[in-house]
Amino acid sequence: MQYRVLGKTGILVSRIAFGTGPISQLMVGSDSERQREVVEAYLASARGGDFEGLLAVLDPDVVLRADPSAVAMGALSEIRGARAVAEQAAKRRAQFARVALVNGAVGIVVAPRGRLLLVLSLTVERGKILEIEIIGDSARLDQLDLAMLSIRGYGDR
Repeated sequence: MQYRVLGKTGILVSRIAFGTGPISQLMVGSDSERQREVVEAYLASARGGDFEGLLAVLDPDVVLRADPSAVAMGALSEIRGARAVAEQAAKRRAQFARVALVNGAVGIVVAPRGRLLLVLSLTVERGKILEIEIIGDSARLDQLDLAMLSIRGYGDR
């Protein structure tokens, strides 16, 4: 898959997804908008180490799974339950994480210094995160269609 740099961010985005940014707002309906709000709240809480904020957006029975490449980078292969997932998220702080469309659904990309490292594919239902899949395998990352979502407050009119 070929990549281009997204604006001045330095983040590499697949050429397939590169052009979807301006029209992504047309594709993101009210359900997707709610999912984005949940994911943004998750990231804000993780960055701030806000354990209660994380619990507010995680389903009590949430399951986090990481592929072997993500495990090699320090992720646990599987975590079950909101408290356990929140503890891990609060420790990591999500410094390089950004909200993105992952194969058309709201998810998270982690790209330190603009290099794609991890993708979090999320299942959000009824305002809660039910599943988190952490993808670090480069072959799988190459197959994903990614599009960065605009940062709220910038360019919104």
